[in-house]
Amino acid sequence: MKLLSIDIENSPHLVYTYNLWGNNMYIAPDMVVERSRILCFAAKWIGEGTEPMFFSEYHNGRPNMLSEFWNLLNEADALVHFNGNRFDETKINKELLVQGYDPPSPFKHIDLYTVVKKNFDFAYKRLDQVAAELGLGRKVKHSGISLWKRCLAGDPEAWEKMREYNVQDVVLNEELFDVLKPWISTLPSVGAAEGKDVCPACGNVNLTKEGFALTKTGKYQRYRCNSCGTWLKSSRRVAGTKIVQETR
Repeated sequence: MKLLSIDIENSPHLVYTYNLWGNNMYIAPDMVVERSRILCFAAKWIGEGTEPMFFSEYHNGRPNMLSEFWNLLNEADALVHFNGNRFDETKINKELLVQGYDPPSPFKHIDLYTVVKKNFDFAYKRLDQVAAELGLGRKVKHSGISLWKRCLAGDPEAWEKMREYNVQDVVLNEELFDVLKPWISTLPSVGAAEGKDVCPACGNVNLTKEGFALTKTGKYQRYRCNSCGTWLKSSRRVAGTKIVQETR
């Protein structure tokens, strides 16, 4: 099963505006000089011991960057990202649509921000803060918007810092994914992919029977993975009943 950690970086919109602040400020289309776009992305296949990949319009050219992006998405069984459901996903889709690409083969989305927000009361739920509190490391520090401005101007040193920043995010994504794995309910099944009775989350065979899972229609053997800590249940009923509570 192929899980791909991804992270994108975008340019800002460039606009003419008469106001510098205000809740009701509206930027009309004819005030936009240049619209936001994906400048670069980093990606890494999870659990394969491979080096992170980095592609940008500066290093690879825009057509080649988007072609590489589509190929990776088409190969993936699932994407692992942080706040990707709200940010990365729609931006990627728009870029590929505008460039005339058909949708890549379907894949699952594993948004680690959603997992963190649903399950844990971290005071700050940004990737940098969550990773630091778990002892996984920190995001690369940079100079803020000036880094993006220098990259847009073609500054080689700025692009090296952008590469470092972007790549570190996908490394942190992978490390956070490994910690959160037992809490992720949307993981595709490793066992199903390999056709084996193993832990669906990590593929380990070291499972311990731990009680039973009870549903409205039956009782199922419950297991715990001794490798990643994920709780599992058998797909076959130990015992069942023909009487089921009616839903209203």
